[in-house]
Amino acid sequence: MKIDLSGRTAIVTGSTAGIGRATAEGLARAGASVIVNGHTQARVDQAVQQMRAAFPESPISGIAADLSTAEGANAFIAQAPDADILVNNVGTAFLREYFDVLQRRGLISEDEPGRVMGIEGAGVVTAIGTQVTDFAVGDRVGYLRSQGAYAGKRLIDADLLFPLPEDISFETAAALTVKGFTAWLCAVRLCEVQPGQSVLVTTVAGGVGSLMARLVAHRGARVIGAVGSEAKRAFAHESRAVDVAVGLDDAIEHVARLTDGRGVDVVFDGIGANTADRLLDAGTVRSGGTIISFGASGGWPRADPDAIARRRATVVAPQVPNYMKTAAELRAGMAEVFALYLAGAFGKISPARYPLREAATLHTRVESCAISGISVLVP
Repeated sequence: MKIDLSGRTAIVTGSTAGIGRATAEGLARAGASVIVNGHTQARVDQAVQQMRAAFPESPISGIAADLSTAEGANAFIAQAPDADILVNNVGTAFLREYFDVLQRRGLISEDEPGRVMGIEGAGVVTAIGTQVTDFAVGDRVGYLRSQGAYAGKRLIDADLLFPLPEDISFETAAALTVKGFTAWLCAVRLCEVQPGQSVLVTTVAGGVGSLMARLVAHRGARVIGAVGSEAKRAFAHESRAVDVAVGLDDAIEHVARLTDGRGVDVVFDGIGANTADRLLDAGTVRSGGTIISFGASGGWPRADPDAIARRRATVVAPQVPNYMKTAAELRAGMAEVFALYLAGAFGKISPARYPLREAATLHTRVESCAISGISVLVP
């Protein structure tokens, strides 16, 4: 599918070479008016000349500015749209578990020319537009829902940012941005897990699953966890799962034995596909219970309406972006997530760090389910 970006202006920082240049060329190929950027006027002029020759129908211009300095960044941002904000990714680019993998495969969102991977990250504000009032140069911020996190510098709409408290590190923010928000959304806002309830987390060794289990335990529920291999059992226990099963069949048997056949009150499922149907048919969730499908490592979640009706169950597959459509919703939600972390609800968070140049390795490990917990990409 060819995307037409005619009439649109694209500003690409660090675009005289490498990924930035590829991004700029992809946008020009789609008809956008492209503004390239580099440290020196000579490199910018060369890139503009080459791109004009390659894409004669797309307006190409350039701004020479060293964005690693406040002076250069301010000079650059003065010529950028007022609603934009420049973030220097000194912290982390976050791998959103299967999201990045599924997007890379073309299963999430349509292909876009020159797309840079990643939708969430953190860093320090180095320059702001004249209409930006919520942030200042030097502020520590996080963001999500903004394509291009696998880059060193970003121009981002201020409404997509949220402030990072001083006692929240970049790497902790990496763990809590989508993963912590998802756990809070499911276990607090949508379901309100209560003390004494029994809960099954199907991907308890995963990024969201491990935080979900810790949060649910913090709220006083009993956590039964399911993992994909014996090697992940210990990590599941560290994530406060009292009982751990290996595989979904084993989890179904565990729940039947531990609840005397009644089923758990709530299931938080990160597998998707037909998992809800299997749990409903087996009576793994109690009559009148709830299944929240927050992930899709096995495929998009689905459930038979007749099976739901027979069990009088509630089955929900929330899409996180729908709960953070405004800057106010995003910032209020993240403030609650950070408060829970500081209160000990998520326990100790120690993400595995991968250099950005090893992103392909990390993707491969995620796809093969060879990692437990949370991983972050760092510059």
